[in-house]
Amino acid sequence: MRLRTLVNGMRRAAAASAATVFLVALPAGAQILRIDGPREPAFWVSGGIGYAQFNRGVYDGATQSLWNFGSGLVYRASVEKTISNQSSLGLMASYGRLPLRYYDLRTDATGDCALNDRGCTAHAQVTSFGALFHAGGGPGVHQVIEASAGVTRYANFERDGDGATLSSGTNTDGSITVGYGIGYTLSRVAQVALVQDYSAILHERKGLPSGQSALTQAYTTRLTVRLGAGSRRPGV
Repeated sequence: MRLRTLVNGMRRAAAASAATVFLVALPAGAQILRIDGPREPAFWVSGGIGYAQFNRGVYDGATQSLWNFGSGLVYRASVEKTISNQSSLGLMASYGRLPLRYYDLRTDATGDCALNDRGCTAHAQVTSFGALFHAGGGPGVHQVIEASAGVTRYANFERDGDGATLSSGTNTDGSITVGYGIGYTLSRVAQVALVQDYSAILHERKGLPSGQSALTQAYTTRLTVRLGAGSRRPGV
């Protein structure tokens, strides 16, 4: 009995010695057990629909016309790369076919769109492109902050009824947008958010009368779905 106990003790001592030698032989970094936190998507794509409202018309001095945009639906998409925990950078684009009342301000203007005839109803394409910053995430309900800077483009002015092309052609202005809202995380790779955007669009001053503002403002309330792809460790 004593001999068996002695043998078992020698076996345990030998095993402990072997483990000690193995650990000493390992590089120091390999002896530390690394436990990664929850991983987050490396990329995000988003898509959404919003309701846009303009609070000021666009006075175009080059064509001597005034575009009083109404309200309508806009569609927005983005592609983003995660730069830190719950923050990302990317590109965004939006599109809307919006209604407006078009005024031809030329003194010799005639027809339905002349100022004296109270202008005419029309539709035009309003698209925006820009660099995007997004912040917000985490489990459950969270705040969402977004900012973008780029351009807003007006094109394809068509009079309602007969579809006649109006003289405004295509115009591109600089614009910035900031947004704030509430998001909800459905899973590690899926989020939804309701965001209120404010956009400032600066039109060129060429041909504008003295004192006429070139700044147009728009407000958009949008519902967005974000989907993640890839994987990265937080903080990397």
